Amino acid sequence: MFLRAKKGCRKFLDTTKQIVTAFEPYAGFNPALLVNATGAERAAARQAWESRHKVLISELDTPLR
Repeated sequence: MFLRAKKGCRKFLDTTKQIVTAFEPYAGFNPALLVNATGAERAAARQAWESRHKVLISELDTPLR
């Protein structure tokens, strides 16, 4: 995933999108961890996560400004 270029300096061989996409199966949202939340609050939090997740990976593929 990375290559040691110089002493103390590492250089990535893959793009940010490729690296983050590899971690995606281990990331997620568990509404059960929301203590004292109502069903509606859990649903709203899940919906917010899903909306953010849809654009997150594509954002990693865009050039920095």
